Amino acid sequence: MKKYYLIVIIIQLLMLSAAQLQAQNDLRRRIDSLEQLLPKKKTDTGRAWVMGLLSQAYSGQDSIKAFRYARQCLDINRKQQYRHGIAFGYYSLGFCYLDVSNFDDAKRNFQLADSLTRNDTSAMGLFIHIRAVGNIANVMAILRLPKTELELLIGLIPDIERTKDSNALGVVIANIASELNNVNEQRKAYPYFIRAIEIFKRTPLKESLTLVYLNMSECMEALDSIPQMKYYLDEAKTVLDGMSVSDLWPSYYVHEAQYLRKIGQQQAALAAFRKGEEIAVKYRRDYPLNNIWKGMGETYFTLKDYPNARKYIRLFYDKAVVEKAAINELEALQLLAAIEDSSGNRPQAYAWLRKYNQLNDSIKQEEVKIQVADLEARYQNAKKEQQILRLRNKTKQQELILQRSAFINYLLIAGFIILLILLFLLYILHRNRKRVYAFEMEKIQQEHRISLLYAMLEGQEQERTRLARDLHDGLGGILSGTKMELSTLLKTNEQPTAHNALEKCLQWLNYATDELRRIAWSLMPETLVKFGLGAASTAYCDGLRSTGYNIVCQVLHYSNKMETTRQIVLYRVMQELVNNAIKHADAAEILVQLQENEESILLIVEDNGKGIPADKLRQATSSGMTNIRSRVEFLHGTLDIDTSPDIGATFTIECPISINK
Repeated sequence: MKKYYLIVIIIQLLMLSAAQLQAQNDLRRRIDSLEQLLPKKKTDTGRAWVMGLLSQAYSGQDSIKAFRYARQCLDINRKQQYRHGIAFGYYSLGFCYLDVSNFDDAKRNFQLADSLTRNDTSAMGLFIHIRAVGNIANVMAILRLPKTELELLIGLIPDIERTKDSNALGVVIANIASELNNVNEQRKAYPYFIRAIEIFKRTPLKESLTLVYLNMSECMEALDSIPQMKYYLDEAKTVLDGMSVSDLWPSYYVHEAQYLRKIGQQQAALAAFRKGEEIAVKYRRDYPLNNIWKGMGETYFTLKDYPNARKYIRLFYDKAVVEKAAINELEALQLLAAIEDSSGNRPQAYAWLRKYNQLNDSIKQEEVKIQVADLEARYQNAKKEQQILRLRNKTKQQELILQRSAFINYLLIAGFIILLILLFLLYILHRNRKRVYAFEMEKIQQEHRISLLYAMLEGQEQERTRLARDLHDGLGGILSGTKMELSTLLKTNEQPTAHNALEKCLQWLNYATDELRRIAWSLMPETLVKFGLGAASTAYCDGLRSTGYNIVCQVLHYSNKMETTRQIVLYRVMQELVNNAIKHADAAEILVQLQENEESILLIVEDNGKGIPADKLRQATSSGMTNIRSRVEFLHGTLDIDTSPDIGATFTIECPISINK
């Protein structure tokens, strides 16, 4: 019960895609489909590819057709000089030889396919390379060279991971685990089994998952971990119960019987073996019978029922002889000798033992031949590599002579190129100096314009301050005096009509006085001069809120470090944005935020009005927006506008506290 089942899987899965594996449930339909597809292909390479697939489909069914299609695939691709196609032809031919147990020619063709795709990182190259090497590893397993097989399979893992083919990766890792288990390296096999289980759980390959569970239970048996053996058997049964039909039920019953034997339930083990035998015979599944008959014979031998033990081990032996399975023959001969010895038939026991020794010596000689052939192949490969290395060294020496002879010419050319580069760099340096000079002049002119603008703004603010003071002290005083006189007159006049007229005059004077105060505040808020931008912004918003507008002002960490002139400019920006929100945006709510950071002031004005259309925002031709941008630029600040129709607009202005920092 060593490696047979996983060999079947690697032949079928590594060589075909997952979709092709599924299609093998109805092989006849697959062959018919490919036969119908062949004449529809318009290109030679397309027809050759279908021929390769047909060759693999006919393997195990009709070897003559399989070889014919494989050779046609190879011939067509050779004529087209299509490297991937030639490799696929060799691979298909190797598959045919493997099917008829011609392992030397199978290995040779798989190696030819691999040599054409070994360093190919394309999807097609990796596809053929992985499957060719996988089959070479399969041949090594059949030839009982487990070390070489493991080296090949482990070396395939990075290439398969690059293709992200989970199905192929799971199969290769499962085969590595199985081979390590076969050579009694169970502790090394365990992590590979775990990884294979994790991969197959994410794929539709339920039979592969079942097989790994069964082999894992065998690994646990070797490690004498009986509870874990039972756990993986139960996992395998759970997966099998979820499938309508599976060829693995006989294998499951074999492993279950081994578990029952391990815990001393020999009769229950026999019942499990019989279930497996019944299914295998009913569905003509021949391969599980070896393990079933061997297991039943060993169980009857344990129960000292020697006639039945002899019966089933003899069945096991005869089948091994027919299949030329030498390892199974050895096991059967050893068991038959033990049965005859225990039953007291010493001559027959000796006869079986003599056959065992003869066959064992023959196998060892064959193994030596295989190992010698393998060593010879490795020696020849090493010899060829040395020849290639010598040729490469000779070529390098010739190249070195040519390089030395051309060195002076290279130096002259390099010197000329360096001279041209120096001249070019001098030209670039001169041009950059002119650009820097022009930039410096532009910077000086810009600073001059800014200073003029600064003086102009300062003059405007001084004029506004003077005008506000004159309105407040001059006209305001006159209106206040007039109001007082009219109030006195109102108290002394007894005529009702005059009383009403005077009362209306006083009311208008009150309006005039309030309007005067508002104009004076708008021109130059006294709070801004005395207490700074934070207090002035708060007072401005409070004044608007008292007239019925829903406006909120938040001042955070403001310490009044900015010079007064710059505060006035930022205050005008805030005034303009709030007025625009009221007049143009039809905003129901307005939020003003003023925050001071370490070196900058952040002003945010947000409203829930109708927003600014994108085209108007791009044009930005209104005098209000022009003034806002000009003032922000004067402050060396940035302006960010975030607006959406019917949602509102958010204006974010950030400027340094001082332009000297």
